Amino acid sequence: MKLTDTHRIVLTASGGRANASLLPLPKGVKLSAEKRTALLRSLFKAGLACEQAASDGVPPWRTDDATGPQALLITPAGLAAVGIESADETVRNVAPPPKKPSARKRAIPTAASGSPAGEAPRPPMPSPKTKLGLLVSALRSKKGATLEDLTKATGWMGHSVRGAISGALKKKRGLTIDSSVIEGRGRVYRIVE
Repeated sequence: MKLTDTHRIVLTASGGRANASLLPLPKGVKLSAEKRTALLRSLFKAGLACEQAASDGVPPWRTDDATGPQALLITPAGLAAVGIESADETVRNVAPPPKKPSARKRAIPTAASGSPAGEAPRPPMPSPKTKLGLLVSALRSKKGATLEDLTKATGWMGHSVRGAISGALKKKRGLTIDSSVIEGRGRVYRIVE
């Protein structure tokens, strides 16, 4: 989970409390009730916080009909995420939330599906009618394409084209993009297949 500044503030404040509670939120964090719940839920789902029965002095974040008021406490993983080492027994004994089985079945990537086992499957190539598809088509041409060619084809700024090459094509789709300087043309990009 990528932590926002607000996540870090809440986790750091919790790590400094003897009871390890995420609540109350620090005074500098001003959120609507809906956003507050979403923030706490995201920390819980990421395993950076966990529920325990609320005790005296620990405010509950929700009430369960079966178990009663539930407090939200920082986990050792939550402390590690903000760089806090705790000698506090309360935090070390906090159990991470149990993993719930997913209702939907996840595909197990295999070499046959185009991704090595253990890696997430790569997203499909974009439609040629999209700007990203136009970018791929230009990069697949035999002579390659300069940054100027790519900005004209897509209507994007240069930094957006370079970002799409780096992110959407190299990282997400695993394409190899060659970038070389050709005399008379400048830097030319092409997909190496």
